[in-house]
Amino acid sequence: MDVMFSREEMEKSRFKETRKRGNATVQSMALYGVIGQFNRDNDDWDAYCERFDLYATANGIDSAEKRRAVFLTVCGASTYELIHSLVAPNKPNDKSLQDLVKIVKEHLSPKPSSIVQRFHFNACIQSENE
Repeated sequence: MDVMFSREEMEKSRFKETRKRGNATVQSMALYGVIGQFNRDNDDWDAYCERFDLYATANGIDSAEKRRAVFLTVCGASTYELIHSLVAPNKPNDKSLQDLVKIVKEHLSPKPSSIVQRFHFNACIQSENE
C-alpha cells in the first residue's frame, strides 16, 4: 500500500506542537539528527563542517544568518572562544559562516613553512647504505 503525502502535509508533520503566545502562533519544529560540539582532539574540522551543513539542510535552516547563529551555538564553548579570538577585534556574528570556517581551517591546519622544510631537507645526512 503506497501512501503519498503532499508537500504541505509533509511540512506540517515536521512541527511538534503549535502554541498560542500572545497574538502570535508559535510552532516548534522537530529536529532531525544530532550534531555534537567540535572536539579539536578527536574531530576533523572539514568533516565537522560537512556534518553541520547536512544537519542544517535536513532541518530546513536556509538563511545564512540563521546557519551562522546555529553553527556558533552548537560548535561548543571552546570552539566559540577560538573563533572569537581569531576574528578579534570583530565579533563572530560580523563574519559570514564561510569566512569563519575558512579562518578556523587555516588556524587548525596551517601551511608548512618553506624555510623550515628547507632546513629539514638540508639537515638530512646520507647513511652508508643509501
